[in-house]
Amino acid sequence: MNRYDDDDLEFYDPSQNSAKLQAEAKNRNLSYQLDKKRETFAMIGTNKAKRRLNKLSESNPLAHAVRLSLEIEDVNIVAKRQRGQYRDKYYEKKEFLILKLINLFLANGWTCGYQDSDNHSASSVIYFEVPECEQISWHSNLSKSKIKCGKYEKEWDGKQNATLEKLEKVTIKILTENKMYNPNELPREKGINFINQKCDYSCGVACAAMVAGVSFEEALEVAKETCDFKKGIEEKDMDYILVKLGCIIDRRLYAEISKQIPHVVLVPSLNIRGGNHYVVIHFSDGVFEINDPQWRRDGCRYYARTVKDPDGVQLKGYSSVVRIYSNKKQSFIEDYK
Repeated sequence: MNRYDDDDLEFYDPSQNSAKLQAEAKNRNLSYQLDKKRETFAMIGTNKAKRRLNKLSESNPLAHAVRLSLEIEDVNIVAKRQRGQYRDKYYEKKEFLILKLINLFLANGWTCGYQDSDNHSASSVIYFEVPECEQISWHSNLSKSKIKCGKYEKEWDGKQNATLEKLEKVTIKILTENKMYNPNELPREKGINFINQKCDYSCGVACAAMVAGVSFEEALEVAKETCDFKKGIEEKDMDYILVKLGCIIDRRLYAEISKQIPHVVLVPSLNIRGGNHYVVIHFSDGVFEINDPQWRRDGCRYYARTVKDPDGVQLKGYSSVVRIYSNKKQSFIEDYK
């Protein structure tokens, strides 16, 4: 990876002459942003949230409604990046799920309805007032004969692309009430468990824990053997911690980032002037990703997960790199091929 040679992907550029190309690029941007919202939804991702809600669906109509709503939005997001018959199939599934949601709403006496659409690609907009949630809606081409609910009399709230954000609050509430949600839970990467640093200057401990496949506390105990981590972890101390935790490593200066293995990388700190900071960089789902231990810590700036990610600060450079070939649990060279 030469400073993020991520296939030189280009997104929306207002200087493009063709209105069609502008629209396509803008749609790709939107699709990417929505995909990232799916990954970070309620800190566990939409797929895990749906599986947990599904366990409650038979006895909890609200959980069933939220689960169906998440499925509709997931299908809607995926459809945006498809073409031709593949896009049509996803939109057909979306219409089928919308009908199921309408029936569920009518059975429970909840408010839903439709309005005519001014969008050339859809005949109507169907609105749902999910209990304990804000108004949500989707464009649809369902015929009026299939839409069993009546006209929706209220106005659209004007919030664009906010469906997942609205559903997130009620999802967390339902799962928390049923003891199925831990607010400290974080998304799992392929081969890497993401771990936040617990305090200032513990970024190195968190990164070591991530690549070694151990808890923050276990890595912290090893760190205490070699340094006062509250003053920062020097490179020789990081090497000691990683090896003691069972990693096979190779330290390089200004080295390229390989697609095959994860790396512990020293970068400029975003929160301490003139300071350094450790992050983990690895290749996942076709892109390089940065696991910054500062991610979403209160009052802290952090690096964006990918070059296309609008959330966070884009990484512009790095110095030393520790390549992680394996830990006690797995060989990354095999897993990342």
